[in-house]
Amino acid sequence: MLGDDRKTKEELIEELDRLRALLDDVRPEAGSFVADDLPLFIFEMDMEGNFQFANRHALEKFGYTEADIRSGITLADIIHPNSILRVRCNLARLLSGKDFELEEYIAVRKDGTSLPIKVYSQPIRRGDEIIGVRGVVIDVSEIRQVEDALRKSESHYRTLFETTGTAMVLLGKDAVIKNCNSQFCVMSGCAREEVEGKKTWMDFVPSAERGRMGRYQDDRIKRIGNPPNEYEFDFLTHDSKPRRIHLFIRSVPGTDDRICSLIDVTERDEALRRIEGTTRRVA
Repeated sequence: MLGDDRKTKEELIEELDRLRALLDDVRPEAGSFVADDLPLFIFEMDMEGNFQFANRHALEKFGYTEADIRSGITLADIIHPNSILRVRCNLARLLSGKDFELEEYIAVRKDGTSLPIKVYSQPIRRGDEIIGVRGVVIDVSEIRQVEDALRKSESHYRTLFETTGTAMVLLGKDAVIKNCNSQFCVMSGCAREEVEGKKTWMDFVPSAERGRMGRYQDDRIKRIGNPPNEYEFDFLTHDSKPRRIHLFIRSVPGTDDRICSLIDVTERDEALRRIEGTTRRVA
């Protein structure tokens, strides 16, 4: 398979093509689903950190083509030198079967421009053997832009708050939602006038999650402990349909307010489950 270092690059490419064809035969919609349908960066790498697959969105996001993948793209091509050591250390831990803390890295496009990313990975297994890594990458550059603007200028921040493509809310000390942007309204299914000054953060949190998130909130308000600045939880929409959300939360300097950015990662989890399910069926 792909992890066999005795095979030539041409043989590995041929085997990858056969594997993709096999995936299509076993589950016709799976190949196109993984490759093109989701607006997410989906990838597979071998044990040495060489990319064996990247979907259309991934290639477009980073300025590469499928020919570039066949020619050979490695971690060093898309990860900034300042982040490459941490990436390799975490990759080694993952391939050895150990868990590692999710971290943010700086990635580099083909044209040399950079962007911050979050990576969600899982081992590719053949029986009991780990032969590579697959995962999903999320671009968090818009969130970082808003946070930078928050530090620099309230007016600049307000502009980005309203125009960014990321769902955002501003919480007061009592967790009442003081402001929300249009993307949060889309995510929640609630109109702005139904939310601002009327709903609290916990109105969008299922009961099973409230204890944990309530502790984070209390610790942050009292400035005790070390509550996480980002984590995931199940978010309840207006029709009570749960969505999996990756939350970034920061305190607004000089106030008791907190700014929250929400990224819907439901499709990420569905993509990983479908990839894993397809691989198991093939195996």
